[in-house]
Amino acid sequence: MFRKLQTTGVTSSLNVRYKKAISTLEPELTIRGRITEQRRNLVTIVVEIMNSKGELCATGEALYFAASQEKARAEGFGPCELEGDELLSF
Repeated sequence: MFRKLQTTGVTSSLNVRYKKAISTLEPELTIRGRITEQRRNLVTIVVEIMNSKGELCATGEALYFAASQEKARAEGFGPCELEGDELLSF
């Protein structure tokens, strides 16, 4: 979220659906998130967590209130470097 929009904010709501238990001995987890919708300052994000076997263990959806870039800078948030990702306009 911070990298894509280059701002900060707060989570307004978070819903998680647990599909499969994850062991504390799990050698690797894959966590993928994507922005599915943005309306003004409200951003919807969906997330999947998979174990090392590629099995889906949890899904989630968050509604995030994103601060303006000016407000984020005033609160001490600085821009993040990107690794080939595109910036979304805000």
